[in-house]
Amino acid sequence: MEGKSAKNLMDVQKYQSFDYLTKFIDIITQVKSVNKTDTQTFLHGFGSLESILNSSNEQLCVCPSLDQLKD
Repeated sequence: MEGKSAKNLMDVQKYQSFDYLTKFIDIITQVKSVNKTDTQTFLHGFGSLESILNSSNEQLCVCPSLDQLKD
């Protein structure tokens, strides 16, 4: 029974991690010039949505996907 509980906990953690990523992508891609591929760059560079929201324009422009305005 103990192994089953551990597996269930691991499954929940995987789901929560996936759910965070899905929500992150949905939020970030609301910006017209940002696509799903860009979200990986953001997450790798900033680590969290909170870090992105607290970043300065200069910090955001260092990100390759935002270093120039997309059409």
